[in-house]
Amino acid sequence: MVTVILLVAALLGAGGLLFARLHSRTLRITAVVCTLAALAWSLRPAARHLFQQPAAVLLDQLGGYGCSYQDEPGSTPNLNPLTELSIRHPDYFCPMWAADHLAASSSKFKLEPATVAAAFETALRRKPEQFDTGDGIIPYGAHLKAARQRLLPPK
Repeated sequence: MVTVILLVAALLGAGGLLFARLHSRTLRITAVVCTLAALAWSLRPAARHLFQQPAAVLLDQLGGYGCSYQDEPGSTPNLNPLTELSIRHPDYFCPMWAADHLAASSSKFKLEPATVAAAFETALRRKPEQFDTGDGIIPYGAHLKAARQRLLPPK
């Protein structure tokens, strides 16, 4: 559905530019704004999964970019542009959800162990082992280490 909306906005913008060539300046400005809005929307982190493989999106999310995959593994990507504003502590929970999704579907993605290990090490270095929110502790490090252990074979 979102892909269709994006495609329609881009086509309207491009068609508007061609049509506006013959007509008013206001139409040209409107067409340019529509085209730029469609382009900006498609480049935001939450829409990244429209253009990339899910494994690449999950590795990016593990690194702290975007929050497309949430909740339990196997759920569909979230397209809400306000997701990161509606979650408490997204910089902790989004990488934890990505780690769960990667660990649950490791056989589906066929990732290089070195790539996955490097992504997990980077994610573990980004944040402290635990985060006290004031109403509870988020076990960030322990959660990522458990997901890494499920995903990577023991050395």
